[in-house]
Amino acid sequence: MSGQAVAAEFVYPPRNKILVVFDHQVSAKDAYLSKIFNLNPTADTQIYRNIKWSTKYYNVLIDVYVDYVDGLKSWVDDFCSHDFEELRKALAGCVFIRQCKDGDEGLTAISKIGQTGVIEEGFLAILATEFDATQERLLAVEGELLAHGVEMTAMRSTETETEVKNEYGELSGIARIKEIIDTFQWDHELLHREPNGNENIPSKGITNNSQMPALDDVMGKLQEARAKFLTIDSSEEREAFAREMADEISELL
Repeated sequence: MSGQAVAAEFVYPPRNKILVVFDHQVSAKDAYLSKIFNLNPTADTQIYRNIKWSTKYYNVLIDVYVDYVDGLKSWVDDFCSHDFEELRKALAGCVFIRQCKDGDEGLTAISKIGQTGVIEEGFLAILATEFDATQERLLAVEGELLAHGVEMTAMRSTETETEVKNEYGELSGIARIKEIIDTFQWDHELLHREPNGNENIPSKGITNNSQMPALDDVMGKLQEARAKFLTIDSSEEREAFAREMADEISELL
């Protein structure tokens, strides 16, 4: 394997991570994580590794990254910057969970991610815990976001069951978010196929995350490694450093 190939491996880890971004105003954040990913959230944990996501046809191990924001504009500006390229390359998608309203600046900020195309192969979804506008306006906003590659689905006041459908017979709310993840085109090497389609699949679970680093620490380590790698002239030294960092960073991501 060439030094360049090894470098790519540690700079851009497998695309098996989902970033969940909560608005601080959202209550019962842990409940959303539990309902979507079937995990047991713990206080101050931002990274949940090796979550088994299963469908009738396949299962895949994913990592769930969690972040909390007050204002999305500055967060999106940072996320779209060069400094966060490593994280974006590792993402299967982003799920924004927030209260929404007509003229919401947060929705405008999220649409920027879709417009700029910084997540080339991943999905962008918004779970609106509530939407303060008419149904007609809600449909219009959903259409505007979809034009930029962002899907918004709103919770319904009666949503208590897993399967919740809108007036068109389409899944909505949490059920739609899960459907988006189900139908994502995962990299082939990440998939574990279920040949008969009816095998008993172990329930999704989490690894011990008590020693997991914060998301900012992971990103800082990636950026430091990449910067140092670019300063090494010798191809042999670059390859050795890349291998060393691949092992170290794989423990973080």
